[in-house]
Amino acid sequence: MEEKSVFESIFSSPKASKKSQSEPWLLSYSDLVTNLMAIFILLFSMSTIDVSRFDSVTHEMTRRKTDSLDLIKKKIDATIAKHNLQKLVKTELGVSGMRVVFQGSSMFRSASAKLIPGRLSQVDPVLNQLVGIDKIYQVSLEGHTDDVPLGRAARYADNWALSSARGVSLLQILKNKGVPIERMSVAGYADTRPVINPKSVVGNKLREARAINRRVVIRIFQ
Repeated sequence: MEEKSVFESIFSSPKASKKSQSEPWLLSYSDLVTNLMAIFILLFSMSTIDVSRFDSVTHEMTRRKTDSLDLIKKKIDATIAKHNLQKLVKTELGVSGMRVVFQGSSMFRSASAKLIPGRLSQVDPVLNQLVGIDKIYQVSLEGHTDDVPLGRAARYADNWALSSARGVSLLQILKNKGVPIERMSVAGYADTRPVINPKSVVGNKLREARAINRRVVIRIFQ
């Protein structure tokens, strides 16, 4: 004797039969529920997960649990103000991330990648703020020079080498402070990305422009 299905067993019982006769809509309702369940199972088995969208949502949820770049900037700005470092350091927030800009003319000796004696102790409070930032952020150490060619007696072959060496100097400092080396990178731009175009000014303005263009930048981004 063949086994009856659950629905057949229920609705074939004397009580259910009597119930179904008095309420015939129950049979149609049970069929509808069964069909809907089958459709939902079919749709679920055919569906695919949008991995990129899922990762995007997950990333956004993670980002909201960490300090935003805006908040990091506010903390560093407060440190700059507390230690009166406005002439040495400033911060900027843009589409490429947050930048901490150190004036090169007040950080390094001329044509050198060595910090001016005592300068590290001055900017140390700012650098310490970078040690504890969340691991979702990358750190790029970027060197910039002015447009004046190096002399023959200079240690470095050209401004490209000098700007890169200054970036490496900052990287070594942050590495010693505990920033993971795998999250850092170095870029040297020589005089190719000036803040002020030296060809647009002369005299004292030119000297000021070159001093501003000599800088090292710590860029924080995702």
